[in-house]
Amino acid sequence: MAPVIAITGASRGVGEDLVRHFISQNWITIGLSRNTKKLSELQTELGNNFFYYELDVSSGDNVNKIFKQIKKKFNRINAFVNNAAIFKWSSLEKCTDSDINSIIDTNLKGSIFTIRSAIKQKCFCKGGRIINISSVAGLHGIEGQAIYSASKFGLKGFSEAVGQELLHQKILLTTIYPGGINTPLWNKKNEYPGDTSQLLKPGDITSTIDFIVHLPNNVYLKDITIFPTNEWH
Repeated sequence: MAPVIAITGASRGVGEDLVRHFISQNWITIGLSRNTKKLSELQTELGNNFFYYELDVSSGDNVNKIFKQIKKKFNRINAFVNNAAIFKWSSLEKCTDSDINSIIDTNLKGSIFTIRSAIKQKCFCKGGRIINISSVAGLHGIEGQAIYSASKFGLKGFSEAVGQELLHQKILLTTIYPGGINTPLWNKKNEYPGDTSQLLKPGDITSTIDFIVHLPNNVYLKDITIFPTNEWH
């Protein structure tokens, strides 16, 4: 029976790279994103092992609805990656209420909603793996990233606490703290202060996650910090 992986933020960047990788490994792969146009294109390209759902992780009701559908159709999730995130490089005084709400709602509450719903629906297999993708900004504050750092520090605390709860159910949670990754997150509005060609590639994160999900069930890899050699965190 093919293993099942579900990935939020699956329409681009690390999420899309994960989709392509696990399809190539013959996993049943579930892409979750608000961008159904891109997901539909991926399904046409990747074939019958790729399924997708329109998901807004910031909506608890929407998350519950989609995970009920996933449970009904697949009955199990072997691995789940919380990848969806919003980033804005801005001083605090220039952040609008909308900026603050969207960053906290997606980066922090999104992970809380998805994991809570998946647990309630009993989606995870014994030995199932959850990977929360955080950031080095969740380990120390970075100037110009106050709200983003707040969301990722919150994710760290949540992961620490819920990871202990999940362990009793034989579900293993790993949090990854990456430095800069060369994805569409960096753009004219959020310019990386350095050479983007030196950044991590999405495939570097994918390789790390592939390693995690293939660990023996008695091995708990709690946290991983990974960053490019042009940074030090």
